Amino acid sequence: ADLNRHAVKPAKSLGILYDHRDPLAQLCSSLIQKVDAFVGMTEKEKATLSNRENKMFTLSSIYKATGCLLGYKKGDEIKNSDQKLAITFWNEITKNIPDWKAAKNREIAPYILRRDFIHTHGITLQALGNVGHELIHTKKEWKTILSGIRHIDWSRDNLKNWQGRVIVHGKINKGSKHVTLLTNFIKKELNIPLSEHEAEIEKTFNGCN
Repeated sequence: ADLNRHAVKPAKSLGILYDHRDPLAQLCSSLIQKVDAFVGMTEKEKATLSNRENKMFTLSSIYKATGCLLGYKKGDEIKNSDQKLAITFWNEITKNIPDWKAAKNREIAPYILRRDFIHTHGITLQALGNVGHELIHTKKEWKTILSGIRHIDWSRDNLKNWQGRVIVHGKINKGSKHVTLLTNFIKKELNIPLSEHEAEIEKTFNGCN
């Protein structure tokens, strides 16, 4: 009521949490209760996490990534089969990023993961959603192929892979070009061919490095 009275735009995560007319928002509100790594580790009201925040993800980043995974946008009706698929996919991702499980089990502080690794950031969730969308629609053995992400070095110190692709001037850049560049990297690690558009962005990136 106060937000409406004073015409203050709520944080994106908060808007998603209370948007009961958007099927994708409803699905994501369900995901944070059913995907192991998301349960209790998702910030539901703010779109950003503070340095010492004891959460790993924001609801808004899960929303965007799941939209990429399923090929849905705000307002689209979602099939029951795709709801189950989203839960299965993110649980498979959780199995193959052991750090997520370690944080959930309180073996490592979430803020340390966010500080030292890129795999809890929205850009990575979105890139994984992009990869998942293609894998699920082209490969029956998508779970086996997806398990290859376990071997990726997600450390921010891994500048050989992340400099310019994800990290620009010492900070993670979540712009659309960098989402595609990270998508490309993951696809190459999993031996998935790049699309024509992705290949063009990759060619430009390699030409600048």
